[in-house]
Amino acid sequence: MSGPSEEDLALIPAPAGTPESVVEAAAGAHPKSVGVLLLSERLAKGINTKSGSCLKDLSDLAQELFIILKDPENALAVADLLNVLPFDGNRGRWSSVEASLALSSYICRQLGQEERAAVYEKFLRAPEAMETDPFKARINAKVRQRSLNEPNLYDKEIFRSMDNSNPDAEREWRLLRLEALLFLRAHGGSETIGATELDRRIGNELESVRS
Repeated sequence: MSGPSEEDLALIPAPAGTPESVVEAAAGAHPKSVGVLLLSERLAKGINTKSGSCLKDLSDLAQELFIILKDPENALAVADLLNVLPFDGNRGRWSSVEASLALSSYICRQLGQEERAAVYEKFLRAPEAMETDPFKARINAKVRQRSLNEPNLYDKEIFRSMDNSNPDAEREWRLLRLEALLFLRAHGGSETIGATELDRRIGNELESVRS
């Protein structure tokens, strides 16, 4: 599988030290965060990018740092450990990289780093360019467009949690909705939800889960 080009990678800062030391630095910045502590303790044992659970922990840590702790700098540093990994055909592992790329794209757009954001968005779409059969590529494109136009935004689950006065469940569903919205935003929106509307919705969800 072909990975990211040297030109693209040049826009992503190299990690300051080993992957473990990047995680350690992020955790050190938030010593009172239980979520960060739990994830960083697991990752401190060694980061293996072939392990799906390890990639999920890294992605979750990046999200915790940005979404909950409002720390874009450390969130990007952790996310970039994932962002440079090429798609290897394993969809399970790729889902964590995908979430990390979508988050990073949003953070960079918020920071005004448009070129860097565009690189993350390019990496996110990498699997789409790998189908060599024209017929299959067209079918895949149609399926992908439908999923972008009709995303699952967990409305029923969120309303049910609110009706049941279950704030913990509501927050978990809202985090999943936020992940879906960030994914849509990294694709530039869809035929049913434009980029401006997505920015508004993402802002609303960030406010909800941070409160």
